[in-house]
Amino acid sequence: MKKENYIAYCESKYLRISPFKTRKVADIIRGMNVVDALKVLKVQPQKAARFVYKSLHSALHNALNKGSILEDELFVDAIIVDESKSLKRFKPRARGRAFTILKRSCHIKIGLNKKSNNIVASKQSKSENVGDKNGTKS
Repeated sequence: MKKENYIAYCESKYLRISPFKTRKVADIIRGMNVVDALKVLKVQPQKAARFVYKSLHSALHNALNKGSILEDELFVDAIIVDESKSLKRFKPRARGRAFTILKRSCHIKIGLNKKSNNIVASKQSKSENVGDKNGTKS
């Protein structure tokens, strides 16, 4: 994921939440309009939604500061949640043993692009080419 491929880019690092939980929220907004995605994240009950909301909000304002781009023209082109360092803690157990507890953290990378007719047309052509199990179009 290169910054040059996007109109706006934001990266949040070392967030103290599990990447598995964060990916569930990220999957909800992938490909959405930025304004709609912010509205959806605002009402999500998950803790990860707050982190993704802040990152997306930052990416949106990066785009607005760059040039004359309207909010309605942007969509979430890419959102990647990577694993970061894990804090290792030990829980004492019976007979002098100890179990390791991993407190995971993550990085969120968000890339925004402008809506274009080429993207919409390619999605429509893909949906038209999908056939049934025998390979025939319906």
